[in-house]
Amino acid sequence: MQDIYIIGGSNSLLSGGWVANLRAGYSDKFKITNLSIGAATTLIGIYRILCDEVPDGATVVWEYALNESNHRNAGQSLQSLMWHFGWFMELAHRRSLHVLPVVIWTRPEHVKLKHNDYRAAVTEKIDRLGLNCIDAWDPMIAFAEGRQVPVSDLYLDDMHYAPQGGFPAALANLIAAAISTARIPDAQPEYLGKSLRLCTPSGPASEVFENSLFSADVHHLADPLHVEGKGHLLASYVIAANDAGALTVSIGHSLFEVYSLQGAPGYRDPGRLLKHVVHWQTTDDIGFVADNMVLSGDDPEGKPKVQNMFSWRGPLKDKMRQDGYICSLLEV
Repeated sequence: MQDIYIIGGSNSLLSGGWVANLRAGYSDKFKITNLSIGAATTLIGIYRILCDEVPDGATVVWEYALNESNHRNAGQSLQSLMWHFGWFMELAHRRSLHVLPVVIWTRPEHVKLKHNDYRAAVTEKIDRLGLNCIDAWDPMIAFAEGRQVPVSDLYLDDMHYAPQGGFPAALANLIAAAISTARIPDAQPEYLGKSLRLCTPSGPASEVFENSLFSADVHHLADPLHVEGKGHLLASYVIAANDAGALTVSIGHSLFEVYSLQGAPGYRDPGRLLKHVVHWQTTDDIGFVADNMVLSGDDPEGKPKVQNMFSWRGPLKDKMRQDGYICSLLEV
């Protein structure tokens, strides 16, 4: 039996989705570990690998293209998305991970036939890495034609395939047939001499956050947190929540940026979820940490920066914060 590790978005977590169908239909062939986290990007895959949750030499199915296209539409830079994607593949190369990218699409992309620059960039990058890819675009059109229904009918909403529509099962069959073609990504010279580090705040954690998807030591922001490290600050891994505040990041003695940690509307209380904060858009604005950072949960004077899948409803009043900080991602 072959071990398969899934790293993707919420389509990889749906009850009746393609992973569920892969498990049900191929339980005699594959042992599946699902490391997916929704409403996020490949940064989650980087976190999983750096936490040693994926053994060296393993086979990985990557499914974050839909999420990353959504983040691109919401304002995240193409440069940061592709650099992080490249880092994931570079880590896969260094750890001899065999990767099968699975590229899925939103309903608006199918209906409007309009694609952003991320779509072309990730397709080109996958090809340059020497990887086989399952692109669901043509198979979904063929599946809809066979059922004599519009492609839009195969979606649960704009971002998710409908399990009852039948396409997740068809996609699972395509992936099962292609698992043997997963291969180690080619090395990328632009990452030569570089590495990544997860840097946690000093002192004991406030709690261990745990749910069905992951667990991590979390530091609350009631008092300032100090993170020691050296390198370029790419991202932070945090717990967002409905009852949350702001995160103020200072590098050395200088204010870097203030971010909201309030989750997007619609999550049932307490809405505590693993998310990432991206700290850069272009190479010109990457913060360099010489030796330490200070993280504060003080109420901001104005509106903090609100990234995709976050929101800002103002400072909390008479409520206990449910958010927290896990670690920083530094490029060394």
